[in-house]
Amino acid sequence: MTPTRSETRRAVQDAGDAPEKAGEAGAAAGRKTVRDAAEAIGEAARHSSTPAANGSDISRRTADAAEHNLQAAAGDLRGTVERSTEAAGEVAGAVREMTGRAVDQLGQVSATQDRAVGEVAGRTQRNLDVMMRTGTTLAGGFQAIMREWADTTRSVMQCNTDGLNSILRARTPQDLLAAQSELLSAEL
Repeated sequence: MTPTRSETRRAVQDAGDAPEKAGEAGAAAGRKTVRDAAEAIGEAARHSSTPAANGSDISRRTADAAEHNLQAAAGDLRGTVERSTEAAGEVAGAVREMTGRAVDQLGQVSATQDRAVGEVAGRTQRNLDVMMRTGTTLAGGFQAIMREWADTTRSVMQCNTDGLNSILRARTPQDLLAAQSELLSAEL
């Protein structure tokens, strides 16, 4: 059974509509298919001398040309889809790889940060220990100095009090000079 002219037109129209559904790469192949089918129809019409005698032959050749062009367009479309699928797979692989690297790097940064925090905390603790020991030692030294100062002040005051009492008990000028001389030598 040979296709009628309306069936041929429908096939050509379907071939023209198919690319719009298949995307840009398929659209170019579809436009080529429609153009090829139209050229095949025109060529068949030019070669026919009698429309009635050659009508079935033209229809058959037109249908064959349309089928061939549709198969070529389908093959092109299939190739485009396969390439798109491969590209999408490559992109997904690259994204997985980049995500893995980012996670690894974040892990390394986190580990480094944890080590740094631990080191800083350890140093701070050691510094505080040293400061506490130093403060305790300084406080003990200051306490000893203050004790010695108080003892010295007490002994000086006692010496001065004893010297003044000696001067006050003096009854003669020789006693007074002896008491002053004692006080002076005690102060020195």
